[in-house]
Amino acid sequence: GNHIQAAGGEQVLVDYILLNEGDTQSALRRDLVDVLIHNYCDPTLVEEEGLQLAATPPRDDPADVLIIRHDGCDPTRTPPLKEGAVVGCGGATVQAQLLECHGDLSVPLMKGTLHSRIESLREGKFSAVVVTAAGISRLKPNLDDFMVHRMDPNLFVPVAGQGALALQTRAGDEDALRVLELIHDSMGAYAIDAERGFVSISGASREQPLGAWAEWTDDGL
Repeated sequence: GNHIQAAGGEQVLVDYILLNEGDTQSALRRDLVDVLIHNYCDPTLVEEEGLQLAATPPRDDPADVLIIRHDGCDPTRTPPLKEGAVVGCGGATVQAQLLECHGDLSVPLMKGTLHSRIESLREGKFSAVVVTAAGISRLKPNLDDFMVHRMDPNLFVPVAGQGALALQTRAGDEDALRVLELIHDSMGAYAIDAERGFVSISGASREQPLGAWAEWTDDGL
């Protein structure tokens, strides 16, 4: 829909505009848009002068998900991938953990959208691909032809901020800040800050395999 709604029921109408990569912050600075939506797992996402990361909506599932062709599946193994399977993934963190699970796999890095990765799988270029549970939830691709295996974040650690969105606006834009406050999840944001802080102090580069996941329990974060 074209509205956002707070827990108390207040609704605010919004318009959505799809921007080309590279035009986003320029559009925000020139008042063409009031809010930008980013994936919080983008390691390059930082505060910019005159702009602020103002809200984090409730986080979606942070897990990675294996989408597997039936001819690439072996249910006797965990994760259920046949020996020697070719598994496409988008980053070093997933790549390293898959190889730790099964050293016999071939795990090339791949680029592209969720739909293009699934199409490559359907064409037989891979035995399986790794995508995010949040991407599946938001885009709802048709996966009836495949086996879907969710990777437990306790055992297969996602990249920091995975499943979360960061909403950015102009610093001091009171109207935008008032709207964004309606959907901000302060507890979730605190957990994501902890993940990103861990990655920051580690000094790891984008090419190095480093995951981080924080969650609230009865004993704290």
